Parts: sequence; C-alpha cells; structure tokens
Amino acid sequence: MMKQYFWLLPFLIINWGNALGQVKFEKEARLKTEEVPTPALNLVQQMPFENKIKWYRETALDRTSVEAKTKHKEKKHSIEFAETGTIEDVEIQIDWSELPVPTQCTITDYLDKTYQIAKIRKIQIQYTGDEKALLQQVSSPKSTPADIVIKYEIVLQAKKDDTPKLLEYLFSETGEVLEKSTITFKNTDNLEY
Repeated sequence: MMKQYFWLLPFLIINWGNALGQVKFEKEARLKTEEVPTPALNLVQQMPFENKIKWYRETALDRTSVEAKTKHKEKKHSIEFAETGTIEDVEIQIDWSELPVPTQCTITDYLDKTYQIAKIRKIQIQYTGDEKALLQQVSSPKSTPADIVIKYEIVLQAKKDDTPKLLEYLFSETGEVLEKSTITFKNTDNLEY
C-alpha cells in the first residue's frame, strides 16, 4: 500500500531569545500500525480511547516525531512521541471558555496590546510530564497530577501594522508567552484530518 503524504505546516519560528529565529518545516505522513515504535503503541493501547487511532510521522528540519491522533469524548486528542517511542506531550483541543479566567485575562491583555485585531482559530491544552502522569491525566482528566505541566497552544489570525499573519503561540498555565511562531503555508494542497 502506498504511503500518503500530507503537507501540513511549514513555518518560521521566531524565538524571543534569538532575533534571527529558526526555520521549521514540518511534513506529516500516515503510518501503518506496524511502523509505530512499540513503546508508543503500548502506551496508547493503555489509554481509554474508543475511536480509531490514526498514526503519523512528523518530519521537521531538526527532528522526527510520531503522533497518535483520535477523538475522545468529543475532543480531538494528539499524543506526541519521540522517534524512539518516548512520550513527549498530550494535546487536547479545547474552547476558550475552558481556560481559567485569570489566564484568559492575561492572554487577552497581551493580544490587545500587541495586535490591532486577533482572532483565535484553535486552542489546545498541552500536558507534559512523565509517562505514568500523562497516562493518568488522559485516563481521568478531572484530577491533574501534581507533576504535570500545563501549557496552552493557540493558533490565531492577527493583524499588526495592517499586516495580517497566522500565528501559533505557546502560553504558560498562567498566560505568559513562552513561544511564538509565524505560520507560513507552502503553495501545495493541504489536507486536514
């Protein structure tokens, strides 16, 4: 069976500490279950997902990772692993109203001061921690283990100095900016799952 390649997001990372930034190009390709690293497959099989798991290899200029995607309890879930199968993070798509109000206020204040217009397109809560804590978080999300780090990944369309941009931010649990990326799409057909 022929592999299908999906071009997702080539984009430029603007690093706060490095004025030159880094170019980050990502390509995503579907993986067959037998191509998935055993530790990743074993961990995802322990998670309470009832829907089909889709596996992807994500290739960037500086790294390759493996990602499991599914929908669970009406929310899109993405579990990212290193190429060896070691878990890196769990991301779950959420609504703005699910962010704590103080975090909403901090993010809103930052966006209002930075952009003329900012429209949020997608929000994901990102959990990082050890394998056991992440498995517990996915299995019973009502109680977050103490050693889990929470961040928010937000994609937004913004305008500054009359120039529109598509941006991806990573905010801390309290709404402080950790990373900022400008998303630039290549002129290819983009397929969304």
